[in-house]
Amino acid sequence: MRRFWGLIVGVAFLALPVFAQDGVLELKGLGAGKKPYQGGKVEFLDVAIADQVVHLATPETIPLRLSIRYKVLETAPVLLNSRMGTEFWRLYQYGGGGMSELHTQERIDLSTLGEATTAVQTASLERKATRLAKGMAGIRGHHYFLVDQADGQWLDVVRAPPFFNRPELARKLVFTLANLTSFSLAIPTVESTWTPAGPLRVRLVLTDADGDALPVVTPDATVRAGTWTARLRPEMDDLNSPTGWLVGSLPKTAVPEQLDIRLRVSAMTPTGPVKRDVSRTVRRGEGQTTASALAAAAGLPAFPRTADGIVRETRAIWVNPRSFQTKDDIDALVERTAAAGLNMIVADIFVRSIFLAQSNLHPMYDKVEAGLDPLGRLIEKAHEKGIEVHPWFCVTYRDPKFRRFLPGVDLV
Repeated sequence: MRRFWGLIVGVAFLALPVFAQDGVLELKGLGAGKKPYQGGKVEFLDVAIADQVVHLATPETIPLRLSIRYKVLETAPVLLNSRMGTEFWRLYQYGGGGMSELHTQERIDLSTLGEATTAVQTASLERKATRLAKGMAGIRGHHYFLVDQADGQWLDVVRAPPFFNRPELARKLVFTLANLTSFSLAIPTVESTWTPAGPLRVRLVLTDADGDALPVVTPDATVRAGTWTARLRPEMDDLNSPTGWLVGSLPKTAVPEQLDIRLRVSAMTPTGPVKRDVSRTVRRGEGQTTASALAAAAGLPAFPRTADGIVRETRAIWVNPRSFQTKDDIDALVERTAAAGLNMIVADIFVRSIFLAQSNLHPMYDKVEAGLDPLGRLIEKAHEKGIEVHPWFCVTYRDPKFRRFLPGVDLV
């Protein structure tokens, strides 16, 4: 299956508002097979990973117990999965290993109406992907889904809905990779301002069979003081990446004399899943520090902000050539970009023989609105809104028209 590769440097991923229908996928294939497939509708409801720690035996395959809950709204005789090619989960290795393409063989069956759950026991990397390494990792989005027939023969591919890009989903799908032949868990550090409603920070560390100490951030975690109980959650930085700590808040009314921290971890070991409990009791004043010191220790990036506290950063949208071939499309694109609070448009103006700019080197795409310079108008309208435009080229795939227009050109 063909693969599309692109690189955008210095662009921050943006978490846009979540809409009620962002999990609904109406199957309209992209035509990767003989013809575009169409038929069926499904709503994605949840994705979960059963274990907070997963054994890393090889850098290619892991025993990842992942489940997808969905609801079939319109039936079709097909299955969706992520088993090969461009159909993968985006797995981020937060320790600096980059992004990997993770394949699973789930069966999202559209043949029966109603709610269902599909689960897998293992996940594997694309052959050329970055190798897995120890430390925190997490699923942050999904690329295409493969559309399979019941006999396993694939028909087409479809884009995953925005549901899979939800920030809250990325937070819950963090896990730690380690050598779990043997391991121990401990809570070495607890920090707080010890003020009413003040921040509380807890570090849970796993020491694996190789003696490596690794953070675990998604256990079932509670803190108690008498009848008061609160949940702890993973601390995430401004880019929605885990810092390696659990965080919560003290009671609003009075600071307790003692806190009981209770954590439960599910670990997928070489012999199967096991659950371990770890707890610690801290007395008032233990690990006391300031709120500013907590933020600094967590390594939260200090982005420049406006006087209103809004982060000043690159917030970009990448758009394909189909999105700006008419004046109306361009104007609507700019308006939506501005409404979303973005400040940059990365416009794909050249793929195969589709060219959307004025040039004496290559003709304009013949489906562009007559007399329109798409790139020129996009720049004009975007600049009126204070939005930058960065043209982007994709010449990985060239068709006969490209070679006719630019004979002898192979790389640009």
